[in-house]
Amino acid sequence: IGEMMYLSLRTSRDCFLTVLSLGSSGNITVLYPNFHSRGNSIPAQGSFRIPEDHADYDLVVGGPKGTEIIRAIISSNPNVDLSDAINSLSSQSPFGTIKVPAGLFARDVHVKAKAATPGQWAEATIKVVIK
Repeated sequence: IGEMMYLSLRTSRDCFLTVLSLGSSGNITVLYPNFHSRGNSIPAQGSFRIPEDHADYDLVVGGPKGTEIIRAIISSNPNVDLSDAINSLSSQSPFGTIKVPAGLFARDVHVKAKAATPGQWAEATIKVVIK
């Protein structure tokens, strides 16, 4: 708790990225895009880091202790539009928080991602243990 972290990914083609965090508290947060990194278009450049090197924010591991699940959804078109499900972003609240029940939100994200052409989207999930 209190340590800085970053996420990195590699892509060989232009794409759109959404990164979600199901925190150990049970809250779902949109880590990317966010107030400081508004667009989720990622150019084909090999590797990409969140936060970016020039970013005005850090990702700091919070509590409580437990397991945090981070899910990245990447697609060739911007089908995963979460604007209707997240609270407004501001400098005081730079990361979107989900305003619908977690189960409903998870279903909606999956449906929106599946709307992409088969083979044109992918997802990855990692679990982080917070001690």
